[in-house]
Amino acid sequence: MNNNYLPITLNLSNKKILFIGAGNVAYRKFIKVKKYSSNISILSLEFNREFENHMFNKIIDYYNINYLEHYDIVFICTNDKTLNLKIASDCASKNILYNNSTSKDNMDFKMMASFEYEDYTINISSDKELKDNLKFKEELMKLLKK
Repeated sequence: MNNNYLPITLNLSNKKILFIGAGNVAYRKFIKVKKYSSNISILSLEFNREFENHMFNKIIDYYNINYLEHYDIVFICTNDKTLNLKIASDCASKNILYNNSTSKDNMDFKMMASFEYEDYTINISSDKELKDNLKFKEELMKLLKK
């Protein structure tokens, strides 16, 4: 297990959050994040139609480092790995926490597979692939329902 990541929960109520990219991966992360924050902007040239029914600040444009100003957390969700590395480097240079969806290691934080059970929120994280974490989550949910 990679011990460089501290499993924590964050209070996002006063954080400005930027998503760069608006495809399926961005949408999946957006749905999870919007439960905890309403201060979300999304920068992309194109938007997955699933975003249509949600409130957020929509920025239709190409990425530019100036868009990082005034944001506390950035979710990098484009399908261009080279661009994602550039954005990650820009975030690091500005001390902005970032999650890079196309890398297992080039990020400040990882998203955990999570679910609610009774009065608990259960978070699952590992160095395995996302699909493995999701499979483990499903197995754990079945055990708890017994």
